[in-house]
Amino acid sequence: MANLLRRSSFALAAFTVLALARVQAGCSPFGASDGTPSSDASTTNSDASSGSDGGGTTDATSTCGADLTSDPLNCGACGKSCEGAACTAGVCAPVLIASQLPGKPVGIAVDDKEYFVVIDGVAVLRKAKDAAPSVSATPLVAAQKGAAYIAIAAGKVCWTSSLHVECAPSDGSASPTEYTPFNTATFRGIATTLDLMYLANTEQQEVLVVPYGKATQATLSGFATGIEGLALDAAENLYITTSSGVLNRRSVVSTKTVPETVAKGYNALAGVAVDETYVYVAEQPDAAGRGTIWRRRKDSKDVADRGEAFVSKQGTPTGLAVDAKYLYWTDAATSEVWRKLK
Repeated sequence: MANLLRRSSFALAAFTVLALARVQAGCSPFGASDGTPSSDASTTNSDASSGSDGGGTTDATSTCGADLTSDPLNCGACGKSCEGAACTAGVCAPVLIASQLPGKPVGIAVDDKEYFVVIDGVAVLRKAKDAAPSVSATPLVAAQKGAAYIAIAAGKVCWTSSLHVECAPSDGSASPTEYTPFNTATFRGIATTLDLMYLANTEQQEVLVVPYGKATQATLSGFATGIEGLALDAAENLYITTSSGVLNRRSVVSTKTVPETVAKGYNALAGVAVDETYVYVAEQPDAAGRGTIWRRRKDSKDVADRGEAFVSKQGTPTGLAVDAKYLYWTDAATSEVWRKLK
C-alpha cells in the first residue's frame, strides 16, 4: 500500500481553499455572505501588519545610510527592496494585485507566470503575475456553483466542485475534463501532483487519494473535525486545516502513519500553503471582524505555537498560495487578491 501513495514524479502544487464568507471560530468558511467589499476595504488590507521578515535590524541607523524602518529599498535590512510596496516598521506591506472581481474569490494557485482564482459560480480566472490591478483577469473556464479550492501541477489546473473535480490545461488550450461524481463525497481542499489528486471529503472527514481518471486508490483519515484545506510539501507531508481551528499533518508515503496535531488554538481555518520552511494558514475573522494569515515554522514542536501574524487586519482571507518570493491570498469579503514578499 505504501507504494500506492508514492508518485512516479512529484510536482508540488500550490492549492487553496474556500470560504465563501466570514465565519466565527469553529464555523466552516462556507457560511453565507454577499461578498460585497466592506466600506473600509482599502484600509482593511493596505494597513495590514505583520511581524518582522527578519534579515537585519530595523534601527534607523544603518551601514548603508538608509532608514531601515521606512526606506522601501532598504526595508529592515540594507539592500532589501519591497519591490514597489511601502515599508513600515521595517516590514514590506502587502500589495493589491486584483480588485473588483466578479464574485467571491475562493481558491488560488500559482505557476511561474500566472495565478488562477476560483470565483464561485462564475469562472476560474487567470491573470499574469505582473499585470496591474486594473487589468481584468481572463476566464479559463466557467465554474459550477460550489467551486472552491484549486491546485496546479505540470500545467494542469484542477478544482473541486461539490461531488466532482474538474481539470484543464493552464493555457486554456482544451476544455476541462470532469472526474465524475464520487458517492457520499463533498469536496473542499485539493492538492495535486503529476499523477495524483488529494481531495478533502467533508462528508466522511477524510482525504481521498485519486489517480487522474481512475478509482480512489487510498483513503486517509483521523483528522480533526471540520476538514477544510490541503497543501502538500516536497517532503510528501500533507497539511490539513480544519474549521475547528486545528492544523494537522501526515505523511502520504504510507497508510500506516496517522495525522499529528501541528498547531491548535486558531479560529476557524480556511486555506493553507507550504514552502521549504513555513506553513501559512488563513484564519477566519475574530469577534472584531478581522482575519489573520499566520506563518509558522514547519519544524516547531510546540502545538501551542500558532506562529507569527504574517498579515493581519484582513477581511476574510481564504485561499493561499506561495511561490519562491511571495505569499498570495484571496479575500472573499472584499473580492480582492493580494500578495506579500515572504
